[in-house]
Amino acid sequence: MSGIPIDIQGLEVRYRAQETNEVAALDRIDLSVPAGELVAILGPSGCGKTTMLNVLAGFIPYAGRVTMGDRPPGRRRDIGYLFQRDTLLPWRSLASNVGFALEVRGVDAHTRAVQARAMLDRLGLGGFADAYPHEVSGGMAKRAALAQALIHSPPLVLLDEPFGALDAFTRASVEQDLLQLLAQSGATALFVTHNLQEAIALSDRVIVMSARPGRVIGDHAIDLARPRDVLEVQYTEAFARFEREIWSQLRGQVVA
Repeated sequence: MSGIPIDIQGLEVRYRAQETNEVAALDRIDLSVPAGELVAILGPSGCGKTTMLNVLAGFIPYAGRVTMGDRPPGRRRDIGYLFQRDTLLPWRSLASNVGFALEVRGVDAHTRAVQARAMLDRLGLGGFADAYPHEVSGGMAKRAALAQALIHSPPLVLLDEPFGALDAFTRASVEQDLLQLLAQSGATALFVTHNLQEAIALSDRVIVMSARPGRVIGDHAIDLARPRDVLEVQYTEAFARFEREIWSQLRGQVVA
């Protein structure tokens, strides 16, 4: 399935901190993402990056206009969401965890078993389909979680700092897997990260958010060639230029 466009106009999210006080998490966000684009959302802690993903997933109320394809949040069941925390069920094997995303959509047991094992094969986990999460490494578990998020071919994938707990080399390897799977599927993806290098290495665009309340203060097109090696690309002159440009804008928000 190919990706879907996202259109956000005047998005605002406010939380009630006390009985009489409200805290603005997002303030007048305007953002358009074409179908098939991978966009990194970068900003300081507390600026509303995860809140934006949760709006798109239909988890929280909001003000403004948000559409994904032809539907608003909460009206799509075909979204893949890769969370920061481990969401694999410890009592299920890797294959059963991956197949769970199909199970909740009513896919029969045989079909989901076949598709789950095929997806694990694509990610180099074919020999561990019957293993349980505690029996595999952190990188293997994260690959299984990636397989779970993408098994139903979602047109939109949301990623909330999913690789932060991995060591540098494992992280780069799983990121490379992600890029390959997204390129094959054509899905649209929004990727939240605190890591500037990761944002540049993976994305087509980097959106810079202000300190809370979150506003879009920068939109940087990353015109590095694809297919892209997430490690090798970091040693190019173009990468260094993007890093300087974006950090000059982000630095003040991190201090704030």
